[in-house]
Amino acid sequence: MEVRVDGPLASAWVPYVFYRGDERSHCGVNAVQLVRGPDGWRILQLTDTRRQACDVPPEVQKSR
Repeated sequence: MEVRVDGPLASAWVPYVFYRGDERSHCGVNAVQLVRGPDGWRILQLTDTRRQACDVPPEVQKSR
């Protein structure tokens, strides 16, 4: 995961792998835009990509 913060704005780039049961369905990246207000951080926007072919990160393989 990569997070960048500049004042009240933040961006998180989060690779993911989605499983249905024990089978890998797809993978991609969740890109999350956040804004900090008086009550804390809130999600402003969520965008994602989806691919069939991907390299599963070792930390995800170990958790399955």
